[in-house]
Amino acid sequence: MSPKNRPLPLRSRGDSPFVDHTMAIRVPGIIRNVSEVNPDYPDAIHANIQRLHDMMANDEPVPMLNLSAFDYQHWVDGAQLQMRRFSPFSWLNSEWFFGEIYAYRRLIEAVRWFENGRDPFLPIKRREIKGDNLWKLLDAALSVEGKTDEHLYQLLLYPLWGNRIDLSHTVSLGHGGADTAIDDDLLDDHREAIVAQLLKNSTSIEGKTHLIADNTGTELAMDLALIDFLLANGSKSVTLHVKLHPTFVSDAIPDDVWQLIDAMRQHGDLATGLADRLTAAWETGRFIIVPHLFWNSSHFLWEMPPMLYQHFSESTMTFIKGDLNYRRTIGDANWATNTPFPQIASYFPAPLVALRTLKSDGVVGVSLHDAARIEADDPEWRTNGKRGVLQMSLPNI
Repeated sequence: MSPKNRPLPLRSRGDSPFVDHTMAIRVPGIIRNVSEVNPDYPDAIHANIQRLHDMMANDEPVPMLNLSAFDYQHWVDGAQLQMRRFSPFSWLNSEWFFGEIYAYRRLIEAVRWFENGRDPFLPIKRREIKGDNLWKLLDAALSVEGKTDEHLYQLLLYPLWGNRIDLSHTVSLGHGGADTAIDDDLLDDHREAIVAQLLKNSTSIEGKTHLIADNTGTELAMDLALIDFLLANGSKSVTLHVKLHPTFVSDAIPDDVWQLIDAMRQHGDLATGLADRLTAAWETGRFIIVPHLFWNSSHFLWEMPPMLYQHFSESTMTFIKGDLNYRRTIGDANWATNTPFPQIASYFPAPLVALRTLKSDGVVGVSLHDAARIEADDPEWRTNGKRGVLQMSLPNI
């Protein structure tokens, strides 16, 4: 069931300068860069990439996937809905959530990923893993100490600010991770309630927990540190939900998880211990990696298939990561900033914790006074990745 009094989703033209720039400039640039980082693609694939870039840059009508695509009907149904709302239906005249996600799906068709399995963003992902910053932050996350509740309270900041390290959002990258965040950057902080809900006045985490991932690399490393903590402190199992195919440059797929764990094992010290523990937990079925096409789709979170709904309804707590998933949760809409997150997300069938740095316009849980104050000091506060929220909603059942 969708949230009550839900505003319309943001459009790709006219609702926000950031959205306008994303669809007209930033996403076409990301698409063109795929050719630059994969110079050995066949000429036909380079031509496909260039054609997709040009279609977006020229605001052409949105074409459908190849008829043989296994997810063809999903995108046809979505496009038909867009055509009822927008005339003409083009790359810059549609709902932003649909148009941006579909652009990446068209890229996957252009590079023929389902035929060759070659991740078009892999060269970019590998550069981050080879850098020093990821490993410094991981060592810091793994060095957090304290009683179970104190440890969790501090540890949650690492996957939150890890969301700044988004390889499709260069402005956010410049703000760094948990090592550079300040208290004022966290605009809505539900950590006390989260810790109390998860521990239930105990020192042990009961039941099954879930984490819906966003970016690989630094952010995923912070997520894996959190997963390790949950497993070490009583969680029966932790399920990591990832995307089925590459998208948004650095969004995690199963291969990314294992490549990162392998890199941890080779890195040594604390990272090697983490890799060994996660591998052992995977072998015994306590750490589970689940890719699903839903996370690549244009559906909002309340539109999840019954199988996923049932899966999450059995969860002690579900962590949902990142800006795209936040947009999916609130319907990619520009709510009044003082709307409480639980008022919107109570449709979810289990306690839901959103860890998100702000890289798009929609944000809730921030008073009108604070929003106005921040706006006066930093007009791009909603989109530049500096600030974040750590919010929880309980199910309305």
